[in-house]
Amino acid sequence: MKAAASFVAHGSEGVGTHLPEFDALHVSGAMPTAHRERLMQEFRRIDRGVMSNARCLTEGVDVPAVDMVAFLSPKKSKVDIVQAIGRAMRKSPGKEIGFVLVPLYLEQREGETLEEAVARTNFEEVWDILQSLKEQDEVLSDLIREMSEAKGRGKGEKENPLGDRIDFVGPILSLETLRDSITARTLERLESSWDLNFGKLVEFKEKHGDCRVPQSFQEDPSLANWVKTQRSLYTKGSISADRIARLEALGFEWDPYTADWERNFDALKAFKEEHGDCRVPQLYKPNKALGNWVGSQRAFYSKGKLSVDRISRLEALGFEWDRYTADWDQRFEELKSFKEEHGDCRVPQLY
Repeated sequence: MKAAASFVAHGSEGVGTHLPEFDALHVSGAMPTAHRERLMQEFRRIDRGVMSNARCLTEGVDVPAVDMVAFLSPKKSKVDIVQAIGRAMRKSPGKEIGFVLVPLYLEQREGETLEEAVARTNFEEVWDILQSLKEQDEVLSDLIREMSEAKGRGKGEKENPLGDRIDFVGPILSLETLRDSITARTLERLESSWDLNFGKLVEFKEKHGDCRVPQSFQEDPSLANWVKTQRSLYTKGSISADRIARLEALGFEWDPYTADWERNFDALKAFKEEHGDCRVPQLYKPNKALGNWVGSQRAFYSKGKLSVDRISRLEALGFEWDRYTADWDQRFEELKSFKEEHGDCRVPQLY
């Protein structure tokens, strides 16, 4: 409370020394309500003003014209952070942008580079505020998601995409190193592992043509586990509609085995239309996979591992489960017809 009051105090310690054209006011929760309201009314009327507060401008305060909120002291309460940010995000005539000012306190030791100082500093207050802001700002959230995907695809951004949302100002002549370092740290703290893995899946499809990451994918076992987890979550109904849509737009198959079966069934129908039967040779050159699939269907059927639905669909197509038995039965019927016509079963070799 004392710090908030001293911030707008008269004299060298007050902000008025640096902003002489601004009126400086202070309110606190310890003030009588009527007095605090008078100060708030005055703040609403002035063109340029700075107001410090001690725990009384977060909830139930409506000053849409406020265009900047500054977190000059650490604030841990997520609720307080969100409510304070809301003061700057409120729409108001003539107000196009709301700013959130967060000071970066960087201690650079003797002989230490800027990168080393940044790596040593955790900026915990900054992450708390950015996390809250991400939940309120859809554009910022989307930018971080896009950066996470790009990182997963191994494609870093040439320019800082957060530039329109996060900027750095200060007395240092060049802030590029600081900006790049903190942007990288921001992504590390706020990125979604889901978006990162989605980016990896995008890269996998670009290389392999599909999203079928093998379970034994040695190049990135974590991606294989992630893909398996998405299918499991989908089966349980525990994955969001947004993520389902993003995966399906990429061509992701929730059940690759079913997709394979349907694809081969369609190929078998096309084979029958061309050849008149479903007897695909084992080494059928135009589509070797189809010959293997036909053989596997017969094997699954004999072991009782083929569903009733698939059995009926194949039989409706004229599929023969034992082509040798089918051949025997057909020849036997032909032999009966021969005997009826000739009186015996002595079929000439060259009949």
